[in-house]
Amino acid sequence: CLVIMLGLGGLFTTRYMGAGIQKQATEYYNAHNFKVFDLASTYGISEANIEKIRSAEAVKDAEGVIQAAGSVYFRGKKRNAIIISLTESVSVPDVAEGRLPAGKDECMIGEDFAEIEGIKVGDRLSISLTGLASESGLTGNVDMEIDMEGADTEENDEKKETGSSLYSKEFTITGLMHHPDFLRRKSDNTVSLPLSAFNTEVTEGLYT
Repeated sequence: CLVIMLGLGGLFTTRYMGAGIQKQATEYYNAHNFKVFDLASTYGISEANIEKIRSAEAVKDAEGVIQAAGSVYFRGKKRNAIIISLTESVSVPDVAEGRLPAGKDECMIGEDFAEIEGIKVGDRLSISLTGLASESGLTGNVDMEIDMEGADTEENDEKKETGSSLYSKEFTITGLMHHPDFLRRKSDNTVSLPLSAFNTEVTEGLYT
């Protein structure tokens, strides 16, 4: 009986597991409108660009996103994270607990990130961006202009405090999420902010 059970288990696993995983993944991607193409530009992407893409033949929908590398600070800890603006129609996050953030000082984080670090809905954290540029456009470098010739570290640190791409420095966690763009979440700490949390004067109204 044991040999037969093991044999049948192996047969069913190899025969049906692939189909089951494919079916579940397809349903998940369809439910959250997972993106088919991802266009990125260090010069920034305007709303007019998106409208042009949206009007192209065979394009179902297109949506702008601001995504940048950043750091998250909580309880004396610092963790690197990917900061991404919330979307409404393409690659929509799945809320595992709580609700979507709406205010300029609210955010949502990956469920695995929260589980590993012991973070809960209602906790507060600080966010700084290191991968979003300033007044000269989205260069994909930093949050502010830095004089690379002769400026010492202290002067650079002072400049880092100006021209912030976020309206707020501290955020309240309103929910935990699964983001379709980061299904392998344990390798990436993800934080989602409402688009209104980004300072459009610094980003010049452009998406990344």
